[in-house]
Amino acid sequence: MLSSLEELLQQIGDTESRLSISSLYSLSGMSRGETLLFQEAWPSIAVERRCQIINFLVEIAKASFEVDFGQVLRFCLGDEDESVREAAIEGLWEDNDTALIDPLITLLRDDPSISVRAGAATSLSRYVLLSELDKIKAQHFALVREALLEAIRSPFEDLDVRRRAIEAIAYSSEEGVREIIEAAYYDEDEKMRISGVFAMGRSADPYWSDRVIGELE
Repeated sequence: MLSSLEELLQQIGDTESRLSISSLYSLSGMSRGETLLFQEAWPSIAVERRCQIINFLVEIAKASFEVDFGQVLRFCLGDEDESVREAAIEGLWEDNDTALIDPLITLLRDDPSISVRAGAATSLSRYVLLSELDKIKAQHFALVREALLEAIRSPFEDLDVRRRAIEAIAYSSEEGVREIIEAAYYDEDEKMRISGVFAMGRSADPYWSDRVIGELE
């Protein structure tokens, strides 16, 4: 299939022609050789086209459980364009592979884009939940917790990133999380207060029941 994939990559990369959405299904479940070919060709595709392709892949993945664009999306976490990186994070929303923890943490800590860092924080939330359900090892959760707390406590981090990190850590029943949520709830910034309420609901902690009900009334 390598030759046909090469033809496909040339076709979808041609900005003079209309992008065929149906052809993108061929990027699902690629072999190692096909993945290497894709990785070689992808950077040469125009940025606007890459954004268009990755967004279509994300929408297709949301609509169908039969496709697997994991190899494409993981590679695109390192794309030079922030919109592509952000879409790749979104597209991996249901991939629970702990191998994704390190690249997501790297994006949270080092990416120059606020929206990408915020997206990475949100994406890491599933590993907090998986830890609560005893679905991942303690050492994996420790890495996630450290990265989220680092973002929450950083005086230099953007508000939106800190908010998403608080919402992510809210799944945890560990000591200290209540205090983080409480501080967000009483923050002077309205958006942070909204995240505080969201975090209360996400935590499923009976301690917050009356307050959450009060906010809903």
